[in-house]
Amino acid sequence: MFTRFLIVIAILTMVVSACVPAEGTDVFEVGIEPATEISSSQVVKDELQPIMEAVYSDTLEGTLALMQFVEISCANVEGLGGPPPCPEGVAEGTLLEVFPTLSSHGALVSREEFTNMLLNLQVKNLYAVYLEEPNPNAEPNYQPGEYAMLFERELNDMPIPVVLQVKDGRIVRIDYHIGISPEEMLKGISVEKVLVSPQEAKAWTESVQ
Repeated sequence: MFTRFLIVIAILTMVVSACVPAEGTDVFEVGIEPATEISSSQVVKDELQPIMEAVYSDTLEGTLALMQFVEISCANVEGLGGPPPCPEGVAEGTLLEVFPTLSSHGALVSREEFTNMLLNLQVKNLYAVYLEEPNPNAEPNYQPGEYAMLFERELNDMPIPVVLQVKDGRIVRIDYHIGISPEEMLKGISVEKVLVSPQEAKAWTESVQ
């Protein structure tokens, strides 16, 4: 029994000796750098920073430059929705540069009309940013973006939050929600889709204003 114990000790000594580098032998040390973790909310904020700066700037040029206008053939048809109406003296089928907006109904607004709308679009704080998804039931000209930037807004003490639909760094649609608070709107969004929380959004707004 004692002999076996001595044999085991001898073997372990040989193994340990083999693992110790000989004198003068180069030893390579592998350094493990700590990973730099960037939050998903920061990635989103970096992408949307130009839009935030444009929204809170004193001029319209920056915001207009980030709007994704589309060209659609006009038509003289009755009712809401559908193609934009042809201005007086413009033949049906003429391509018009328009921008989609949604409230109680959809509207394709001309660049001139939209410029006037922006003059009256005075939002307060950004309230949150959440992830959007394609809507199979939406008309092709009213598809949402990838991100939804929810802004606080009031008119005559009535909450009218504004949502900027953003895709590929451009504003592709503006939504107006009448009579509902941003808090209530956000309650209808699943938690995993909220990319920038109200607390983060408030601090972000203050850093831009």
